[in-house]
Amino acid sequence: MKTSRLQKRRVFYLSGFDPRGARHYHQLYASEAQKQSALNGGAFSVGPRSKTTAHFSSWPVHATWENHTVTCEYEFLGWDDLVRRQWQKNTAAILLRSVSFYITFLWTVGAKTVRSLSHNAFLTGILPLLLLVLLPSIALVCGFGLFKSLASLPIGSTAAGCVGAALAALLLFGSFRLLERLGFLWLLRTYAYMDRWSKESFPELHERIEAMADHILARHAAAPAEETLIIGHSVGSIVAVCVVARVLAKSATPTPGATNPQDLSGFHFLTLGNCIPLLSLMPRAADFRSRLAALAHDPRIPWSDVSAPPDPLCFFQTNPFQVSRIACARAGYPRLCAARVFRMFTPATYRGLRWNKVRIHFQYLMAAELATGYDFFLLTAGPRPVEETLPE
Repeated sequence: MKTSRLQKRRVFYLSGFDPRGARHYHQLYASEAQKQSALNGGAFSVGPRSKTTAHFSSWPVHATWENHTVTCEYEFLGWDDLVRRQWQKNTAAILLRSVSFYITFLWTVGAKTVRSLSHNAFLTGILPLLLLVLLPSIALVCGFGLFKSLASLPIGSTAAGCVGAALAALLLFGSFRLLERLGFLWLLRTYAYMDRWSKESFPELHERIEAMADHILARHAAAPAEETLIIGHSVGSIVAVCVVARVLAKSATPTPGATNPQDLSGFHFLTLGNCIPLLSLMPRAADFRSRLAALAHDPRIPWSDVSAPPDPLCFFQTNPFQVSRIACARAGYPRLCAARVFRMFTPATYRGLRWNKVRIHFQYLMAAELATGYDFFLLTAGPRPVEETLPE
């Protein structure tokens, strides 16, 4: 039963399509919690990270709010090892794999439909394509221009050709390094993965999803918390949908020796910067849509989604059921909340951040410069239930 002031919370966190694992996210949480404490008044103590299973890790969080202490068991449900298997480093291979996604998503789904869902996400998706055409073209034009300039000199056409080719190659290499630095190749890797997920079974991912669901239910059965959050960030929101669907299905069947379905009171599903339409709109993603539909038909776990207007990698305040044409009888489900990132920083700071697309996309997990309605650390270690802490 939820109380107005919680004492124990359990968080299960799923990261996005990110090769970085529990170590990175543990360090991120610990450092950002300390920064945010200056705004929310909490005193955070983040304990050491320990292995729960081969792929899952956990760390304790103790947060003191005046004279009230909240203990949070923060569990990182890792699938980063699976991401690393798909993390293509060859630029040409990244481009070839992403082409299939673009053809399917923009041609079959329709560019106009995607643009109507999220103008920012549409532009961000198109930008890598434009840069991949523009930057190599500039490199080739510059190389050819240098060749033409040098060919008339005494060095000869062969030497001029070598110098021009070297300049073109240098500019081309620099272009790809710039795309990597700006996060565009990361984005293309994600698109390629979505394309493959819609067409292939990925048995190792489905096995990990089963293991995540089993782990969540086992931890809940052994020691229920007042509030249990299942949090998915970015592409992790897509994986988390599958996990929650399996938690609902498995908990509906009584465990050996029990006579009733497992009680899920106190559970809450939270998605941050979700990009669910990237998969749910793919024509061949019927299996994922069936898992998404399971959440629409089973009301036992409330779902809240937080998105930010300037986040170009999410679908801002887009209802996943409506977009995916899945009937849901419950009005206002999931609850759509806005994180006003531009209010989290001074104008000068925000001007420097707004062009860093990846940084904005990770702001859901990070401290702010100014206090606003959204606070990741109040959600995960604060004294009030998540429904009372989320922004409108």
